[in-house]
Amino acid sequence: MSDEAPVPVPSPAPAHHDVPGMRLMAVVRWILLIALAGLAFGTWWRLGPGTEESAGGIAKFYCPMHPQIQSPNPGTCPICFMNLEPIPAGGAVPAGDAASAAPSASEPSSMPGADVMLTLERRQAVGIATTKVARRMIARELRLPAVIEAPQSAVAEVRIRSAGYVEYVAPIEIGAKVKAGEMLAAIFAPEILRSQEELLAAQAMAAEAGKSEDHGADQQMVEAARRRLELLGVGRRTSDRILADGKSSRAIGVSAPRAGIVTARNIWAGGYVTPETTLFQITDLSKLWVSATVGTEELKALPPKTPGRFAPRGGSPLDVEVLLVEPSVGGQTRSATVRFSVANDAGALRPGEIGEVLVSLPAAERLIVPRDAVIDTGMHQYVFVEKSAGLFSPRAVVAGPMMGNGRVIESGLEPEAVIVTRGAFLLDSESRLQGALAPAATSSPSAP
Repeated sequence: MSDEAPVPVPSPAPAHHDVPGMRLMAVVRWILLIALAGLAFGTWWRLGPGTEESAGGIAKFYCPMHPQIQSPNPGTCPICFMNLEPIPAGGAVPAGDAASAAPSASEPSSMPGADVMLTLERRQAVGIATTKVARRMIARELRLPAVIEAPQSAVAEVRIRSAGYVEYVAPIEIGAKVKAGEMLAAIFAPEILRSQEELLAAQAMAAEAGKSEDHGADQQMVEAARRRLELLGVGRRTSDRILADGKSSRAIGVSAPRAGIVTARNIWAGGYVTPETTLFQITDLSKLWVSATVGTEELKALPPKTPGRFAPRGGSPLDVEVLLVEPSVGGQTRSATVRFSVANDAGALRPGEIGEVLVSLPAAERLIVPRDAVIDTGMHQYVFVEKSAGLFSPRAVVAGPMMGNGRVIESGLEPEAVIVTRGAFLLDSESRLQGALAPAATSSPSAP
């Protein structure tokens, strides 16, 4: 036997069994990893060099209708959807195209929208219609609603200057005609009666003095008493009658200061009246006002002395003439009142009646467009002009008054310009939308 220890023999390893599909899954993982790596590299290649090149201002393509849209790659314009064209040699955009394009985002326009480019199919789909602007000789006629009013200067009030009692009232009612100087009432006023007695006393003293040295002073007293009666409303003719009769009058008559119609009556027999009491109101209706409501845009056509015809409801037309234009404008109606004067000698017209004033203005050559062609936002007035085939641009105008189905254009348009007459509001919506998107489109042009 040997003394060496036995060498241990390792036990055989257990047999390895392959799991079905394991190798296929590994292959798939490698394929996905390679694909993701390729996608990441492609993204870096597009965003990295492409962005740097665009940021560096190297643009090779542009939109002929919107030169602010430029791109280093071919594509379409995000505004008008036209194909981008190569920038000519030298890198300058043609001047003709830039002149017809919409303003860039760095130069904002005063108009609320941008140019709109429509293809023939889209134009026919939305029903866009255009017409050529031309000047026409127009004879205008204004039809103004009006009401008859009594002039303020035609009203007179009858009062007494000293308190007293009514002893007699003439049988005159509201609506009756009176003549100037016609007796209306008789008033007993203690102060007036006392002034009459003073006048008679002064006259008696002057008669007794005769040709004495104090005769001049007595005559001054007579004149002072007469002036006192005049201040109390008693005329010099009444004073002469009192001096001639040698006795005072208990009641003093009140007469009409002017001819006219009694429009108010506030007196009765036995009543007590004061200087604050309006006994009668007399209005002269021989000349009246015709107050017409006129829009502010029509005021320039109605200077003073402009003739017209007033047609009252149910009456015959009468000749009128512009008297004045009130200086204020209604805050809600945005209109002014124009006063015409009309003769009413026959008394056929009455204050409060309504009618219509017709003013024929001389014919003039005016630039007129259809009413629907003008878009009025309150802050802007503009129309859409077709600058070239399919390209529509908003243009600011100053619009004048309406004339039937048309509207006068004071400035902003020239004859022979082609404007949109139907579909302008749809075009305005598209213009505003493109105007809002233009800044974003300028910084991010379409890629192929």
